[in-house]
Amino acid sequence: MKAVIISFTMILNLVLSLSANSNQYDPMAPPGYGPVVKDNIVDRKKVKRYYYNLRQVVISEKGNRAVINGSVLKEGEYINKAKVVKIEANKVTLSKSGKLSVIKLNHPMNKVRR
Repeated sequence: MKAVIISFTMILNLVLSLSANSNQYDPMAPPGYGPVVKDNIVDRKKVKRYYYNLRQVVISEKGNRAVINGSVLKEGEYINKAKVVKIEANKVTLSKSGKLSVIKLNHPMNKVRR
């Protein structure tokens, strides 16, 4: 009975010492190892990025249209805070925050005669 109590006490001391050591800071540990203290770390504001998928372009006398992310748009309309500036045969120019970007069709189609 005395041996059981001694062994139980030793195991309890071992468990408590392991848990106490896990909260201590190790200056020799590599960066990112162990628990990270977020006291002084300021979370950066995540910037939401939008991706534009040009699926189709229609050029006609009534006005050019483009299908971007499933929406049918004409020049001057907006999609996800970006303005459609120009619609051409195989590409569309967007303006967002004063910056121009061009999205192109992955597989341009030949012109269809009517």
